[in-house]
Formats: sequence, structure tokens, C-alpha cells
Amino acid sequence: MSRGGPRQGGPPRSRTTRRTLADEVLRPILACLLVALLLVVIATATLTVDRFALKLDMTDNRIYELSQASHETLKSLVGPVRITVFAREPEFPLLLREILGRYASSTPLLSLRYSDPVSHPALVDSYVERGARIQPNDVIVEYGNRFRHYGIKDLYTLNAAGTQVSAVRAEQQVTGALVQLLSSLTPAVAFTDGHDEHPSKALLALFERNNYRIERLGPATQRLANSVDIIAIVAPAEDFSAQEIASIDGHLDRGGSLMIFLSPSLRPLPRLERLLAGWGLGVGGALVHEPRAHVSDSDLDVVPMYAPHEINKSFGDKRSFVLMPQARVLRLSDQPSFDLETMTVLSSTPDAFAERGANRGLPAKAEADGHAPFVLAATASRTPSAAQQLPGAAPAERRANAGRIFLSGSEKMVATDILGMANFANGEFLTQVMRWLNPIQAAIYIPAKRIAPDPLAIRAGEATAWSIMLTAVMPLLVLVAGVLVAFRRRQLR
Repeated sequence: MSRGGPRQGGPPRSRTTRRTLADEVLRPILACLLVALLLVVIATATLTVDRFALKLDMTDNRIYELSQASHETLKSLVGPVRITVFAREPEFPLLLREILGRYASSTPLLSLRYSDPVSHPALVDSYVERGARIQPNDVIVEYGNRFRHYGIKDLYTLNAAGTQVSAVRAEQQVTGALVQLLSSLTPAVAFTDGHDEHPSKALLALFERNNYRIERLGPATQRLANSVDIIAIVAPAEDFSAQEIASIDGHLDRGGSLMIFLSPSLRPLPRLERLLAGWGLGVGGALVHEPRAHVSDSDLDVVPMYAPHEINKSFGDKRSFVLMPQARVLRLSDQPSFDLETMTVLSSTPDAFAERGANRGLPAKAEADGHAPFVLAATASRTPSAAQQLPGAAPAERRANAGRIFLSGSEKMVATDILGMANFANGEFLTQVMRWLNPIQAAIYIPAKRIAPDPLAIRAGEATAWSIMLTAVMPLLVLVAGVLVAFRRRQLR
């Protein structure tokens, strides 16, 4: 055979061929290993999140995230708390399931269990015997031998038509239940009745969530019980009798508190006004018009300014506004008695003016009610004696003869629709008023969280400034930038 002839047995395999065969064998193995590793990572992450609550709430209104008030309440637990949901866990709404899970993962003292009422009739009967009527999806918050019972509708807020969930109230209810169960006190608020008053359901619910027992104070009541902490008078249309005024006056002398919300009606209430005058508070006969700080294109829908006061200390660094529609002018005495302190809580801007009422044939500006800024909400308090301020004095003794009054020129600031608006701070503000009127009772406010983003509350002046910015300034800047770019290009040619 010649030297250049073909070799016997065929050509040997090249390194490239061997590498290709190895790749074909290893590639599926590596793919399987990567898939297995990915599944392990996902399982580990899921278990870690469920165990340590590391989920991030990316919703606009932080629907799932617990507020600072809830975390502080959970830290104050001194014994085991149990939340029972009467439903199978997969069938309970996911949103509520997540919120309740945040409570359980925040402290080992709180346990969460799901129990199907059909499968566990004995558990249902145990609560029925204690006065609870259990329905599917009900929630029980229990501490010791006390509990609070909520239906699933109590955890949501529906729209006006009642067809769609607009906000979530689960945190508001659960944390409120914890505060009530942990408190050893059950304060009482008495709402006056028989003078065409109009306390809103939202105001009553606000007191109930803060563990207040609600009573009605009718015209026939001769004397208030010592157990009443606060008397609430909401938009009376008729004056009080001399006996009723004496009863309220005695309540204040014993260290009780009084909160009053005035209606826009200019009908005089001479006896009630004389009681307020004795505490350095006066009621004007005009409504405040606010050309700058208002909403809804109506200068009667006033957004008041916060005055330096203990009630407002938590609003100093917050962009939270109170809404006071149809607010009447209030006055403070220039020379109160030595043991009496009157203070402004909310006021108008210096640009406001007072009008005695539309279609009344009166001058537009009521000079008799003074000049802006006007007082829209105020307080009066008596100074306790030196003996009552001693550190060893009991809370009840420290309150004795130190009555307090909160007076608001607007009844509509406690209206149900306004208190339900998360973009206004009326509910939080009134909770601070409660705390001031009854300092020995804890009070919290957690607004319902809207599922849709909240509308931004801005004042009329700010709205005008933004309109000018968007419709005039920004287009002008774009035009100037275009001219400069065109001029620069011409220079470069």
C-alpha cells in the first residue's frame, strides 16, 4: 500500500466530537440541578416569609401593613390573645387572611386559628353560651375570659350602593378590640337627647372602638351618675332647661368633661351659652367663609389651621387636614378667672371673613364677630388644686374639680361621610380630643384603608398654583428649551 493511501479502521474521533457528546450528557443533568435548586430557593423563601412576615406591602395605601398604633398595642400584651376565624382558611378572603396573619407573626403572645363552624359545632356552642351568635366568616378576638365579636361586614366598608368593597377596616376593629380587652376601665360618654340633637353613627362608633359605654341623657335626667366621664352635645336645636344645665354644671364641678358641636343654625341657646360664658367661651352669630383654605369649591367647607395645643401635638409633622363645613365663629374671654385656661385649637386663615347667613338680608361681613383669623374650635379647663396634683394622688383625685370643655363651631365635622374619608384627619383629631377630655383613658384611631388610592387633599390656593404650573409654566419652559436647542443647532452649522 502506498504511503498516501487511506488508513485502515476509519478516522479517530476528534476532541471536538468528544466534547459535544459530554455536553449532551451533562446539559440535562445541569438543567435538572438548576430546576431543583430553584425549587429549593422558592420553598425556602416561602417558609421564611410565612414564618418571619418579610412580605413587602406595595399597595398605594399600605393595606396589609400594620400601623404604629397596632404594633404598640401588640407590645403591651401581657397575656395570650387568640383570634378565631370561623371559616376554612383557604375559603376566607385572602386580603383579610393576610392582615390577620400579620398580627399572629408580630408577637408569640397572639395565636390565630381557623375553624369551620360546621365541623366544630362544640366550639360554636361555647361562644353561643357566652352570648355570641356565630355566623360563617365571623371573627372572635379573645383575651382571658373576655372577647369581642365581629362579622365579616364589620371588617369592610362598602360603597354607597353597597355593591363593592371600598375600604378595609380589619385593623381598625382588631386593634380596637385589643385596646378594649386590655383596658381595666370602662369609661362612659352620655349623649344629650331631647333637643333635636344629631350625633352621627360614626361618632358613636368612634367612642365604642375606644371602649366607651354609650348612654343617653334625656331631659328628665335630674343628676348624672359619677360614672359618666364625658357629656356630648351634638347640634342641639332647642335650649336646655335650668335643671339640665345644673346637672351638666355639677358634672363639670366633679371633674367631668364636656364636648359640644354647634349647628350652623343661628337660633340662640341662652342657657347653654351662659354656661359656656362662665368657662370663658363665647358663640358668635356668623358662619366663616374661607377664600383660601377650603375644599369642594365652596368657601364654607373650611380647612382650619392647627393652633399650638396639646390636642394638635401629633399633627405638627403630618400633612393631615381637618374638614369643618359651615363652621360658626367662636370667641374666647379676654379675662378668664385665675383658675381657668381657654385656648384656641383650630382657627381660620387671616383672609377669612364671617357672614351672618346666606339669604338672611344681613351684611356680607359680620363685623360684630371680630376680624380674622377666627376661632373655630377651642377648649376651657380648670386648674386642679395643688393637693390634687401630688404624685401620690389617685387618677380620680387628680381629675377632681378640673373639668374640661371642648367646643367646636361645626357639627358637620363629625358627620359619618366626613369621618369615613381617609384623606381627612377628622377621626384622628377627635380621638386626640377624647384623650384630652379623659386623660386617664387610652384612645387610638386607625382609619379605614381604601382599596383604591385616596384622592389628594389640597387647599384651593395650592390647586390654583398647581394649575398655573401645569398649564402655563411647564409649557413655557418646554418652549424656551426648544428655542434654545434650535438656536444652538444653527450655531453649529
